[in-house]
Amino acid sequence: MEPTKNPTNDDYTKSYIILRQLIGILGILLPFALIIGNRSLGNDNWVQPSISHYYYSYMNIAFVGVLCILGIILITYHEAHKPWTNRISTLAGFFAIGVSAFPTAYKGFINQEYIITTVWKPWFQIIHFGSALLLFVCFVVICLSYFKYQMRN
Repeated sequence: MEPTKNPTNDDYTKSYIILRQLIGILGILLPFALIIGNRSLGNDNWVQPSISHYYYSYMNIAFVGVLCILGIILITYHEAHKPWTNRISTLAGFFAIGVSAFPTAYKGFINQEYIITTVWKPWFQIIHFGSALLLFVCFVVICLSYFKYQMRN
């Protein structure tokens, strides 16, 4: 029987880097996956007016799922000795979940045959757009502070 290995700082560093890469990969690939997936599943109108309208498409589960995964990763993401970054990433996580939990209005959704029916209230849109705006603000703050830090070192 092989002895158990205690995790080293290198193991934690690798895990941390992989987590950061996963956040970036999911964020970059999401729009492309939604468009290609919607087309592959048979929607002739595979490009929607906004990424939020994919909530009502065949790619609903992918849209909501990826945003929730990103939200959970961002909520649990912590950097040592940077409490403000931890707070911003936690807020970004809650905002990502808010975008997925409160859909935009389906007005403008392009597909006559398929629409996910949902209980929708006008205030959902306020939470949706507010969460989306604040999520992008958090991303901008994180990116600017990260690159500013990287350029100094």
